[in-house]
Amino acid sequence: RKQKLAEHICPLILSLETKPRQLLGAPARGERSPLPTALSEGSALKARIKNSPAASSAELRRSQVIQTPKELENMVRIFRARWGFPHCIGALDSLHIPINPPLRLSADYCNGQGWHSILTQATVDGLGQFWDVSTAFPGSMENSAVLESSSLWHFMGKAQKYVLLGDATYPLQDWILKPYQEDENLTQRQLQFNYRLKRAHSVIENAFLRLKARWQILLKCDDCSLELLPTLVLACCILHNVCEAHDNPFNEEWLEGTEPTELPKPCQPAPAAMEDGRAEQVRELMCQYFESCGEG
Repeated sequence: RKQKLAEHICPLILSLETKPRQLLGAPARGERSPLPTALSEGSALKARIKNSPAASSAELRRSQVIQTPKELENMVRIFRARWGFPHCIGALDSLHIPINPPLRLSADYCNGQGWHSILTQATVDGLGQFWDVSTAFPGSMENSAVLESSSLWHFMGKAQKYVLLGDATYPLQDWILKPYQEDENLTQRQLQFNYRLKRAHSVIENAFLRLKARWQILLKCDDCSLELLPTLVLACCILHNVCEAHDNPFNEEWLEGTEPTELPKPCQPAPAAMEDGRAEQVRELMCQYFESCGEG
């Protein structure tokens, strides 16, 4: 089954630049996905990717996957229907993947919790499918710095009427909403906002769990070269989308061990200097909206 998956992934990577919709689309009616449901070691996958001309590609670019305002409006509709959060096209978060870097790069890849990792920034839609992925950043980088250097920052930083949902590690922007600090003297509607945002943000937390559960090579990439890792991570994200779109079976038992307690997630808050003062108005409007809805 792993060999069959390896034969399937190379064409996917090679056609990433030209056929994104075929990559992420649903199967024809009556067809079943040929993909296996889990990959624990991935040796065949790594071997085939390494020889691919597309091995230098490290980002599933937003402009190749989302091309028209109509698509964005559909994403808003789905996100609101599933998570009750308006004007939202996705949830943003990061994933630290454990690695064993060369000794000379040890400090660069040592994250804020003291273990070595590469950092992947990802955005998912309301269905938990990735539509923007940037990877291979050294673990020592903060989420805010990764965001600022990614294509997502330049895309969403333009005039948009949509928002993404993040956590405290991301700067508050008029297009990135995050919870109010819990240590503040919060009003009831601010507490309600936090609850609604965190509930909706769980879509990417669950996506990361399912990603690691299916492709357990991501739990520890000690035997992968730094040159191979970006494409390996990208390939797993693509395959996650294919499995989710095709309703590929998911065994809940795979989730065991996907969140090792000895590797706590780095959570450095975003610097205040990156915060956009105008964004507070957007967050307040959302508070008013949820209060008027009277929804829990």
